[in-house]
Amino acid sequence: NSFPVMAEGMDPSQFMHFRLALMPASGFQSVQFRYIEFMCTDIDNLLNVEKRSLLKNAPLDKKMEDLYWRFGSTDLTTGRKTLTLTRFEQKYDKDLVGFAEKYRLSNLRSKFIGEGKIAALPENTKNLLKELDNNINQGWRMVHLKSARKYLKKPDTAVEATGGTNWQKYPPPGFQQIIFFPELWSAEELENWGKGSHDFSSENAFSKT
Repeated sequence: NSFPVMAEGMDPSQFMHFRLALMPASGFQSVQFRYIEFMCTDIDNLLNVEKRSLLKNAPLDKKMEDLYWRFGSTDLTTGRKTLTLTRFEQKYDKDLVGFAEKYRLSNLRSKFIGEGKIAALPENTKNLLKELDNNINQGWRMVHLKSARKYLKKPDTAVEATGGTNWQKYPPPGFQQIIFFPELWSAEELENWGKGSHDFSSENAFSKT
């Protein structure tokens, strides 16, 4: 609900003036957001989508190297980490490994869906979990992307994000395929994840949040 202020409360020149104070930080480099993700789902659902099948049986420390948000802070041309990611890892990686291990068997997905629990899950609980999944992994990402497009997309080029991320490819939920509770969604919903089949991704997203 805060995004209308950011996306509609300023004109581009005002945004470009204030964003310089944020560099090299990125809106996606929030350790609190990382904690929420680990508390919600298994680490396998947070991996770079291209690596998931390869890392299915890998140890935790190896999986930590291929979390989706690390890819978003890597230069696609050189393969080098951005300054934002390097500093973030230096400050938080040790804590994140411990946090991921702590919630490996006690995250929301494990508590409500793991080990055959889904069959006995009340419909209202399923709906609440789906609402959480949709809000974080489709709605929030889509309004974030929409605001970025307003200020960073130009007719012939695009302004680089403050954290050095490839903002056009990194935030879209259809590209990331981050889904906390995939078992709760139909095959059609999974196929259309982030493709405009939900309220948040429409042109009226801000009025619906």
